Amino acid sequence: MNILKYLTEEENSKIFWGHRLFGIQSKIFTTVDLATFYKKAIDTKGQDKIFNYFKLKFLILILILSCIIFLIIFSSFYHKEVGKTPYVLTILFILSIFSLISLQFFGRHRIFKLILSIKGIAIKETFYNWRQIEKIFIIERPNGNQRLYYFVLVLDNGVLQRYEFTNLMNWNAFHIKLSAYIEHYKNFA
Repeated sequence: MNILKYLTEEENSKIFWGHRLFGIQSKIFTTVDLATFYKKAIDTKGQDKIFNYFKLKFLILILILSCIIFLIIFSSFYHKEVGKTPYVLTILFILSIFSLISLQFFGRHRIFKLILSIKGIAIKETFYNWRQIEKIFIIERPNGNQRLYYFVLVLDNGVLQRYEFTNLMNWNAFHIKLSAYIEHYKNFA
């Protein structure tokens, strides 16, 4: 069976019935197709390309933490009357640090790491040789008023490996840039 046809049927079976009613379907792209939209020159100089993308919750927590630090410094230097504000902010700061540490240690699956090299591709600590990979797809699946995004590797033994990309920052630029770099490295293999 054709891989693209199989993926299309599988994705359409997972779509909410309301989307099917209005003809909203999953979009499936190959990295070859998406790479044509990338217009910048790619110069890797033979080095590996590392894509580290954090989930949105992780970045928001870091932003909140930096705002709390600013407020602690501001309230301690510019207010002569020390009220409860520095103590409350210090407690919030400690809770934010604890949340950040717990995300780092217990939520490693929330951080997406992808390494491209001449030898192959490593996704979340799993390495795939370019010879193992037949095709690479990026799937955009409707989910209510949001979209779910998946990175799908089709291996030479017929196995489909899916990795979720949902909620990554800067999605529109990311999938085109990633596809261009994938095709660049695949050409060296």
